[in-house]
Amino acid sequence: MKRWRGLLIDRYLAREILSGTGLVFTALLFLFSFFDLIHELNDIGKGGYALWQIGVFVALALPGHAYELFPIATLIGTLYALTNLAQHSEITVMRSSGMSRQRLAQSLLRIGAGFVLVAFILGELIMPFTEEAAQQWRLKALNNLVATQFRSGIWIKDKGSFINIREMMPDNSLEDLRIYEFDNNRRLQRISTAHNALYLQDHEWEMKQVERTLFTPKGVSVVHEDHVRWNSVLSPQVMSTLLV
Repeated sequence: MKRWRGLLIDRYLAREILSGTGLVFTALLFLFSFFDLIHELNDIGKGGYALWQIGVFVALALPGHAYELFPIATLIGTLYALTNLAQHSEITVMRSSGMSRQRLAQSLLRIGAGFVLVAFILGELIMPFTEEAAQQWRLKALNNLVATQFRSGIWIKDKGSFINIREMMPDNSLEDLRIYEFDNNRRLQRISTAHNALYLQDHEWEMKQVERTLFTPKGVSVVHEDHVRWNSVLSPQVMSTLLV
């Protein structure tokens, strides 16, 4: 009977603490998501960044906020629940029913262990993937990019061009670069290949050892150049996000 009473008290404590924590947690998540929404509205219209895309980004950012806010929400929620129990003399009633301080502490520790497990799942199994997905989603929406990775490297669609990059080096240079440019009728106009490309500034790159194949009504011509400046929406920051 005493053990059964202890289990009932454990469940009651867990319910009160979970209720308090859930209330605080939900309020904080809503607040931070609202801040994200307000911040992203400043970029609406850039590169086709639409309201629904902002909504997807805010949703994908939720697990990251959840992981960051979970400890403080747990602390505030637990203190709120225990304070509420103390104000209604419920802890005194628990003690009067034979529940020792050690038994109360054990019950709280078990609840805390559950919170630790939830935080671990959020931080190790969910947040890394959603955080990466959120940043890639925002980046592609803002820059109007579509990117896919294959064995041949990463392929990026930038307006009327397809860009193939084999590898990005630690110094932010691009290795084995190919650019396929099409006209408005989707006819291939030019293929540019470069041994590597170095980032200068303001989305400008310098391609080295460049070979350009031009497709014109008169035929195909090939031009070789040592250095060519290339303006692109790509930057080291954009590439780092796409290649994660």
